[in-house]
Amino acid sequence: MIDEANATDRAAKVARSGDKLLPSLGIFLVTGGLLLLGWFAYLWFKLPPAPYQYQLIAEGDSKRFSEMDLDGWPELKLGQYKVQADGADKPIAEFIVARQNGGPPVLIYWKNSTNEILYNFDRKPSELSALAAAISKHAPKDALILSWWDTSRQIKLLTGHDTLFTSHLNEPLMIPVTWLEQSKAIQAYENQFWGSKGDPKEQEQFERFSQALAAPAEEGIKQLHELIGSNREAYVIVRY
Repeated sequence: MIDEANATDRAAKVARSGDKLLPSLGIFLVTGGLLLLGWFAYLWFKLPPAPYQYQLIAEGDSKRFSEMDLDGWPELKLGQYKVQADGADKPIAEFIVARQNGGPPVLIYWKNSTNEILYNFDRKPSELSALAAAISKHAPKDALILSWWDTSRQIKLLTGHDTLFTSHLNEPLMIPVTWLEQSKAIQAYENQFWGSKGDPKEQEQFERFSQALAAPAEEGIKQLHELIGSNREAYVIVRY
């Protein structure tokens, strides 16, 4: 009888252990499944890298980059970059940015080394310094400057005038056709590099500005007045 009682007791303990083990095993399997699903979701939604990288070549002030014709702005910190594309032996472009007081980089020079339309248009460095000097001379300090987003950022950097656009909007996105499927990854990379926050209000204002430039003269001027929203003196700068 004692042996039977001991056997029954051991069987009960095993049963209770099994009762505890099964729920624990179930929780472990569910948790592992959720982790696995989370990992697959991360891989699914994670953007692939952009098909190129910006690589810093040199840094310095306006004296080091004398070819930029920025001697009148000794406080600027300049950086030269090359654009290295995946699979390319040589850089496909190079550019120079300027910073002031630790602010975000502003594109001041771009040189495309390919036959594709790529990101920006090549311009002579002297054009920018001449434009900034003309604005400083002829536009009142409290005037508002309206221009394309990249020119607006350059003008604000070099003259201190208020501009309607201050962010790196990256519109339109000018990339080779072969990169179109990677446009989201490219936009994310550009936003990160240039410190762009993608303000919806500024995006909407820029769309209205571009539409005004494309409209007939009388209608375009009316749209620009509506965009300014006041009687403030304003100047429209268009570069070709």
